[in-house]
Formats: sequence, C-alpha cells, structure tokens
Amino acid sequence: MSTILPWFLIAQAAMFPQLAPGSEVQVVSPDLVRVYAHGVLEGSVLTLEGATLPAGGEVRVLVFPPDADAEESAAVMSGARAVRGRMTAGGDGLWILPEGGGDATLLRDLLRAQGIELLLRVGENAP
Repeated sequence: MSTILPWFLIAQAAMFPQLAPGSEVQVVSPDLVRVYAHGVLEGSVLTLEGATLPAGGEVRVLVFPPDADAEESAAVMSGARAVRGRMTAGGDGLWILPEGGGDATLLRDLLRAQGIELLLRVGENAP
C-alpha cells in the first residue's frame, strides 16, 4: 500500500501545474471567452473571486506564471495549456478532469498537496 500512495500523488500533481507566488489563475468558459473567476496566488493562499460559477458546468482553468511575458500569456490564452474542469453540482467546488480520462480530483485537494489554501469567493460568497 505504501508504494501505491507516492504514485497516486505524482499522478495528481501532473493534473495541475505547480503554482509559484504571483501566479494568476482564471476559471473560464470552455470557449475561453467568459471569465467566471480569477485570482492571484499570494503567499500560500489562492483566492478565486468572481461571478456565480455554472453549477455542474464544464470550465477551463488557465494558469499564468508570475511575470509572464507576452509569448507565455499568448500560449496560455490559446487554450493549449488550459486544464479541463467541471464545477461541482452546488457550484462551490471545482473538479479537475485528467486528460485522456480517469478519476477527477478537486482543485482544493490538488492545491493542498502544493501547500496552497483555496478560497472560493464567487456568487453569494463574493465580497
């Protein structure tokens, strides 16, 4: 059992990029047009703020590295680096969907594995 756990954690880490302080994260529509929520990693806290997220709806998660130059930003905006996701039925969480199928993992858990706390302030929870 102890040899299975590290492989599971490695597989989870491959589902979502490693974030550095200053990274910007956007939750957008599948066509990359509408921004539902956005935030910047400050210290070890990522606060995503925005409109009501589509409960149960498919989304894309874009991650911009800190101090991204125009070329890096264009690559992210092209969707080539977009992470597929689906909002939880209640709209209060985000499942990250692995490429090629497999089990989805909550974004909160993927970030926790990086030592990052996720705060969702969307819709009624927005400031």
